[in-house]
Amino acid sequence: MQTVHYTRSNNLCVSCELCAAVCPVKCIDFHESRGMMLPLIREHKCLHCGKCFKVCPGKLDTASGLGNVKGIYIVRTKNADILANAVSGGAVTELISGLLREYDCAFVIRGHTYDSMPETEFVSTHEELRASQKSRYVIVSHRKCAEYMLSHPEKRIILVGTSCFVHGIMNLTAMHGLNRKNYFIIGLFCDRTMTLNVIKYFRNHHAWMKELYFRTKDVGGWPGGVRLIEMNGNIIDLPASERMKVKDYFQPERCLYCLDKLNVFADISAGDNYTGRNSDSGGSSSIIIRTEEGLRVWRKLAEKFEVHESSCEEIHESQHIAQREDNCHFARIKQKGTVSISIRSKYRKRLHAISLGEQYGHNPQALERHLCRQKFIGKVKRLLRNIWHKCSQTGYNIAIQRVKLVQQ
Repeated sequence: MQTVHYTRSNNLCVSCELCAAVCPVKCIDFHESRGMMLPLIREHKCLHCGKCFKVCPGKLDTASGLGNVKGIYIVRTKNADILANAVSGGAVTELISGLLREYDCAFVIRGHTYDSMPETEFVSTHEELRASQKSRYVIVSHRKCAEYMLSHPEKRIILVGTSCFVHGIMNLTAMHGLNRKNYFIIGLFCDRTMTLNVIKYFRNHHAWMKELYFRTKDVGGWPGGVRLIEMNGNIIDLPASERMKVKDYFQPERCLYCLDKLNVFADISAGDNYTGRNSDSGGSSSIIIRTEEGLRVWRKLAEKFEVHESSCEEIHESQHIAQREDNCHFARIKQKGTVSISIRSKYRKRLHAISLGEQYGHNPQALERHLCRQKFIGKVKRLLRNIWHKCSQTGYNIAIQRVKLVQQ
């Protein structure tokens, strides 16, 4: 039977650690390599049952587009404390807070220290939720969550995560005959995650970094900049561009092939509101209601939000869903399919960027030199555009003057 050795050897692992949770003989260990936590099977113990591969979300997916839609809204929590501490509109925290009245617990990420790979943790009170706010862009372990689901199949649990995690959870429930109705899934819109090498990148530039907030409205309001807190409590704020310029480098290769940006298998999916409507420096969220249970919960909790109608067209445009066509082409290349030369060229450039990020742990200079070159090239391009614009404007003005002379 196929195992996650296939996923690892083809650079498709997302480091969710669900495979370790379902292994019946616990023969899967994880070790850091190229900024990822990758599975290593102790072959002498392996039963080759194939469960690890069946649960793995690294297999190339086919889910894409908007998915099932029962309602689309732009929302912002009315709870001032949740909103102030949120990255955008506080939708996810408010939903979890309301759901904890009827579900037993939730699994969320808490803290921003990154001494090791973040992992989802058990929470059952509203007070514990505050530490889970704000985005973590890095890979996340869901092993504890999956193990709890398997050992407590009767518990009603709120699950929160990106689409790769949700795909894995759908595999898990099907494999073990778990009752899908026991799980309320809040799916996060996700363009891509980032590897642990991005933590090394920020630590190389800020050696005394204790906490890292990839996005916070405390830096310039929504959509937020980067905040680092040093060991001595000193705060360093950086513009969002510091995060954006390294996203292409510190991403798992699997993200190149992901088609499910909007988390189509969730009960409710949520992300930043980029529609340009009903948003200011305080932020707001776009949410998509997907299932009957999602609709029931939304009707019950809608009064906790400021709510504005949105549409499929707005979500499709504001979340740049059309760009997922590139990912579809990249997946075709990965599966030895045929695409155009221009797509293959783009794919090679993306893989080269990822390889620079993978090397960062032992060769940071390669990426630093590349970033310097890209910065220089960007300046040259802007200069040439300005020169072209001025020349075009000058030529236009001369032509207008000639026309006026002819008319006179």
